[in-house]
Amino acid sequence: MEPNLVLDLLNKIIENKIEIYDEITSDVDDSKLDLIKEDFLSNYKKHADREIISLILEHTDIVYRYIVNQLKIQYKLKVFTTCDFLVSNSKEQINLDFQYYNFSLDEQEILDYIIDKANQVIDGNYIMSYNILYLLPFKNGKHFKFGISTQRDLSRVYRIDSLYNIDFDKSIIYYGLKPDIQLVENYIKKITPKMYNSPYKGKDGYSEVRDFSLFERILEKCDTQFQHDFSFIRYELKNLEINSWKNSVKTRTVVKKEDYNSFDSIPDLDFLPEMLTLPFM
Repeated sequence: MEPNLVLDLLNKIIENKIEIYDEITSDVDDSKLDLIKEDFLSNYKKHADREIISLILEHTDIVYRYIVNQLKIQYKLKVFTTCDFLVSNSKEQINLDFQYYNFSLDEQEILDYIIDKANQVIDGNYIMSYNILYLLPFKNGKHFKFGISTQRDLSRVYRIDSLYNIDFDKSIIYYGLKPDIQLVENYIKKITPKMYNSPYKGKDGYSEVRDFSLFERILEKCDTQFQHDFSFIRYELKNLEINSWKNSVKTRTVVKKEDYNSFDSIPDLDFLPEMLTLPFM
């Protein structure tokens, strides 16, 4: 399943995990909130990273409902992945069919604009843009490579595979905000000794290759402290749907086939709305 970075970004903003948004909305009297929104909207519409915040300020209720809806879709798709049946609709079609479930046409247009701006921020060069941190063991069992990439399609990782023959079953990637990912990469560089007389010298990215004995230590640090502190999205590379690597990804045996074409026919997260509190309401 592809990572939903738009959902992650919107969720981070609306939960006050983005500093500038938190500064605007924290400890604000309700009577002054509309004035603060108006001032922010008028001053920051020309900046993509500020505009996404201004849009959330302007359409908080719609964004909140969209987040809840997307979390439900993720849950339903996970049911599809783990249960012993094959859904006749593709995952992509299910997402398209239900992402605007219970939204009016006007609200859908607003969401389309917000999602477009969110993608601009994610792929751009902003504080709120996303980077990828990868930890890639080699099939020889002796070394691994770490590094960061700005490419959501993982083309950088694909090139590394062609050079170093990576082990898909053990490879991990993390999606996170650019400053957080860069901070973790710098940490890894400082605590892991470089390989001198490296057999990979001259290859692209060889300076980030390390002895495999250090892999579990780095992985544990990322999975505990860093994932907690920075809310990284963690993926095992073998589970990502990458067309170029399909032969390397194990597929599950399908036991039976059923057709699910109703959003409400699949087990739901009925408790989810009660777990989330909506700001400004």
